[in-house]
Amino acid sequence: MSIQSFIEQELERGSLADSTVAKRKGDLEDYLSWCEKHDIEPVNAGYEEINEYLNEIRENGYSDATISNRYYSLKKYYDYITEQDESPFNSDRLKNANYTGDSSGSHEERKRREDKQDIKYISESEKDQLKKHVPDPKLRNELLIELMWQTGIRQSEASLIELNDIDREERKIDIFAPKTGDWREVFFQPSLDILLEQYINRGYRNRFTSADQSSYLFVSRKSEKIAPGNINKIVRRSAENAGIQEVVGNDVNGEPRYRITSHTIRHGHAVHSLKSGIDIAFIKKHLGHSDISTTQQYLDLIDTDVKKEYQDSFPA
Repeated sequence: MSIQSFIEQELERGSLADSTVAKRKGDLEDYLSWCEKHDIEPVNAGYEEINEYLNEIRENGYSDATISNRYYSLKKYYDYITEQDESPFNSDRLKNANYTGDSSGSHEERKRREDKQDIKYISESEKDQLKKHVPDPKLRNELLIELMWQTGIRQSEASLIELNDIDREERKIDIFAPKTGDWREVFFQPSLDILLEQYINRGYRNRFTSADQSSYLFVSRKSEKIAPGNINKIVRRSAENAGIQEVVGNDVNGEPRYRITSHTIRHGHAVHSLKSGIDIAFIKKHLGHSDISTTQQYLDLIDTDVKKEYQDSFPA
């Protein structure tokens, strides 16, 4: 059963209050729109796709309550089609989806726990390896990785860059952060000029059929802009192609967690900037952190690197 059929048959004709039906309908229609954008058939989606959806709206700044409501709306749909034997998806596994608003505590509590975990980041040489091994379309993806490395922007921010946001003469980009609703300026190096020139001015971007109707920098084959979740897939595949990807654990569903992701590039930008002597206050502003303590966590990584270099230089 399609999501639209479920809305019409099971929600609108059921005994739920009108306000509840409206909320469930809105949640499911948003999810349907996301699935269509990612060429996913909702009836065949698994927890991996659902996690990707929930993580994306979380990164876009939605509240814990909203994400929790979206989760329960999806669960109603998948519970129903599982009961009707219409999907290979086992709705019980939805219980393990990574959503907020559960017993794991408040956002602040989760944030404190996450900050205590090891922050994974890549080195400049690893960034270069990623660029050499990007999947097709190669030039677009090479530009994507280099731009994220030089600016430290989030994947959701990269997907929203419009051509008019870029000042190539001043080498700066106006970045909108869905997470906070704020704008900020980030800056890039002259080394990015050639990639931008090839991509924008020498016809590479125009090879995409969606380019003529799109104002966005990073277009895709099927839509006006690349989806944030697809950016992470590009980074992960590049790392796998380069032979530098590592499994660092498992998520709640037992699936592998990988060391190199789009957020690893962001962390790498922060660490590289500190090692290069850039003032931490400027790095805070560049990354869009609201609190300097968030930026200061990278200082511990610098200390760890110094210790390792010293030990490697003077073996016992």
